Amino acid sequence: MYDNFLHIQDLAEKDENFKRKFGEDLESLAKILKSFRLQKSTTGLEVKKLGAQMKKELNHFILPERNIKQVATRIGEMFTFKPSFPSGVPNSQLKPKAYIGKGYTDQGTARNAAKDNSPSWQEVAIARLLERKNEED
Repeated sequence: MYDNFLHIQDLAEKDENFKRKFGEDLESLAKILKSFRLQKSTTGLEVKKLGAQMKKELNHFILPERNIKQVATRIGEMFTFKPSFPSGVPNSQLKPKAYIGKGYTDQGTARNAAKDNSPSWQEVAIARLLERKNEED
């Protein structure tokens, strides 16, 4: 409603005939809307009071009730409402995001004894040290 009011004010600035016809009602509407505080806790009763106040003070600006059905059918032909569907693929069907893991932190010394039962280089080095020590004794 506030957005429409701003649009109507711009229209009144551009069109002198519109301003002459609805200028006083626009000023009254501006005062009404400035006094109304729209909040999250605004109730339907407060909105009805605002509507009643507008009907009372803006009698030239509001369409007469006898014309509302004709305008509603004319406007209803201009617009159609269709159900919307989310675009794209649902998150549940997306592949997990690829990432680069840390890998082995022991620089390749980890081995799988079931696959390769060869000794590590540390075990070989210790075995040779022990052989040399036995030879020297």
